[in-house]
Amino acid sequence: MWQFMAGTARGVGLRVDWWVDERRDPVRATEGAVKLLRALRDQFGSLYLAAAAYDGGDGRVSRGLVRYAGNLAGVEGDDRFFALADTKYLRQETRDYVPKLIAAALVGKEPTRYGVAVESLPPFVFDSVRAGGATPLVAIANAAGTDAAAIMDLNPRLLRGMTPPADSLWVRVPAGAAPGFEGRFSALEPGERLGVTRATSKKGESMSSIARKHHLTAKQLNWYNPKVLRLKNGNLVAGQTILVPSRATIAAARDVPNPSIERYTRRSRAPAKRPAKPPTKPSTKASAKAPAKAPAKAPAKAAPKPRR
Repeated sequence: MWQFMAGTARGVGLRVDWWVDERRDPVRATEGAVKLLRALRDQFGSLYLAAAAYDGGDGRVSRGLVRYAGNLAGVEGDDRFFALADTKYLRQETRDYVPKLIAAALVGKEPTRYGVAVESLPPFVFDSVRAGGATPLVAIANAAGTDAAAIMDLNPRLLRGMTPPADSLWVRVPAGAAPGFEGRFSALEPGERLGVTRATSKKGESMSSIARKHHLTAKQLNWYNPKVLRLKNGNLVAGQTILVPSRATIAAARDVPNPSIERYTRRSRAPAKRPAKPPTKPSTKASAKAPAKAPAKAPAKAAPKPRR
């Protein structure tokens, strides 16, 4: 929601990996944004320059302040952003970004003045419980007395329908559900409390063949085995542990790619027009495949008129 790149997110303490993406979490992502904006404000001495650096990069703002130091002489505080924007050094997106934020803040402080009706959402309140590795969200929901959709809404950072296989995490549950949670969770069937079972790959097996045995798709099975090793023919290396998710775990999973990998399509430029090739001389050799055509007969000349 704060449009963090993966590296920037990690730099402010957010977790971004195959299992968890805290950029999706409204609380953790906002904490990260506040941390970054505070650091940028301390660096540039201006909240407006901090916002410009948030959008366009702190390196670009730093270079602009040095390059146009003469234009900014005697300009202090937030006015430095507008002086730098006047040089057209910043990208148009960044030059527009900061005024839009200012406008949004003004409207937010006095919405009725600008004819805006505000409909407040209920407070985002919750309790937190500790869940072990590979705990399905459905089991947490059952122990919390709610449904999986409610747990997914409270925990958008959990991508695969369960806690990470090797980590215990604090998981949000509806307010008031934490007291007695451990007892209710322990009372669930052992199979309910486990998000995956483990299988060992055999010679000649593939992800597709294992998935079919467990009534899954290969894509679903791959969600839980991102580092599986394959042979050149596509089959699995024998002896690997394969995590096989339950149907309940799959139902609460999000169909998202690896959040650590970010791909951006480059704008394709129109290819330059090549100069016209000079006309080539016709070949005098007959093709071996297609016999040369006989030259067309010249039209017969009219017989000369007899002289008188």
